[in-house]
Amino acid sequence: MILLSGNSNKPLSNSVAKVLRKKIANKEIKRFQNGELIIKGPKPLQNECIAIIQSTPSPVHKNFMELLFLLDQTRQQGARNSVAVLPYFSYARQSSLAQTIASLLQASGATQIITLDLHTKEIEACFDIPVQNIQPTFIIEGYIRRHFNLSTTALIAPDQGAFSRVKELAKKLSLPFARLEKKRDEQGTPHITGFIGDVAKKDCVILDDMVDTARTLCNATQALKEHGAKTISAYATHGIFSKGSHRLIKESALESLMVTDSIEISKTTKSCPKIRQISIAPLIAAAIEASEEASFKKLYTPLSTKKLF
Repeated sequence: MILLSGNSNKPLSNSVAKVLRKKIANKEIKRFQNGELIIKGPKPLQNECIAIIQSTPSPVHKNFMELLFLLDQTRQQGARNSVAVLPYFSYARQSSLAQTIASLLQASGATQIITLDLHTKEIEACFDIPVQNIQPTFIIEGYIRRHFNLSTTALIAPDQGAFSRVKELAKKLSLPFARLEKKRDEQGTPHITGFIGDVAKKDCVILDDMVDTARTLCNATQALKEHGAKTISAYATHGIFSKGSHRLIKESALESLMVTDSIEISKTTKSCPKIRQISIAPLIAAAIEASEEASFKKLYTPLSTKKLF
């Protein structure tokens, strides 16, 4: 397997390469003064298996174009398989546009997709090629076991979309859980409209797939405080952190927020004392290895949580 990387998250790409004991084979993607890409990949790639690691956060379209050009280049050079590894998959909240993205990835030469914690599983159906949507369940489980007293902890779903994950993990850990009900107004601003469960004197952990504007997270935090929660922490797989989100988090009653490195952490995020990061490089590396063997049986067995925390 030959590893290539776009520019969107070099630290994660290098971490994945380290786990696999390989090197990133392509040089950094540069640009002409007019903005056109300069892509120089390794040669030859005839009959090789390629994995291209490229998250697609902001600037979304710039990062997607890098990935599409890398895929097309490997196809032109005769690669046998080209696995597109998108730790964070943009447009997963818009199924109609996700269909377009899927078509572009396949047309550019992707033979398989590896991604992490898609916002909705329906996105997988947009593809005509195999999709491995890695679920970070044991990362979350390890985080909770290591950092919280299970006898006083409750898991929280900030909306209906997160409920199945919370319910499943709560059952596995024998923890109580609660659910918030959320609606968005015409401007798309989320509002808490209901609360189901008992969190009085509990150490609450909110679980979600992403933090973008942080409004849902901070609204949920406020609602939990009003219902008697002792402490409130959160886990989210993808830390997008749009403008203004850091301020909301700092001013909220949230004690800590754990995110993965699916998106490269910014200086602003690093400066926020409440936000911490955990690496999903071992998960991505295992998926890449398994893709080469055409089996995903290894994905959840060889990794110890000791490597992740």
